[in-house]
Amino acid sequence: MYKKNGLLVLFISIFLSVNAQSTLRERLKQHVFTLASDSLQGREAGTEFARMAADYVVAQFTEIGIELFFENSFLQQFGQNNAQNSHSFQNVIGIIRGNDADLANEFIVVGAHYDHLCALNGNIYNDADDNASGVAMLIELARMLKEYQRKLKRSVILVAFDAEEIGLLGSTYFVNSSIVPLENIF
Repeated sequence: MYKKNGLLVLFISIFLSVNAQSTLRERLKQHVFTLASDSLQGREAGTEFARMAADYVVAQFTEIGIELFFENSFLQQFGQNNAQNSHSFQNVIGIIRGNDADLANEFIVVGAHYDHLCALNGNIYNDADDNASGVAMLIELARMLKEYQRKLKRSVILVAFDAEEIGLLGSTYFVNSSIVPLENIF
């Protein structure tokens, strides 16, 4: 009887694991297809299309139950102002708080950039690989970490960076903004 029950449990575990992998694969595929769709016109930083991509990430973080990093928002606004142009950009930042009294104020940062080049000369540079796939992984990692939040000792900051393609502006702004002391990031 024990062997029968053990085999049944094994088969159910394998089925659930395969089913979970299939679900994950479908979610990743959906994220990539959405972010790399022609409707987002390449997600050029500072455009309405990049903002649409950011809105997608915000919607996913919200659905998963990721905590807002800022008091009322996931968005870290920043700009580039010089003699040639003025642009506004936004990083999307969420947090999953750790549970260890001593380590919860130490942070692991996981990020990917959601912007890309754009549409030029009638060609849309959708770039699933640069970096819709990275953002898809960020979203699904957020989902998995949220499921295991009770076991997390350190807090995890999840960042979808903007303006990477035009000089790492989003990640540079994140690091230089001092919203988290660098000595607390591991």
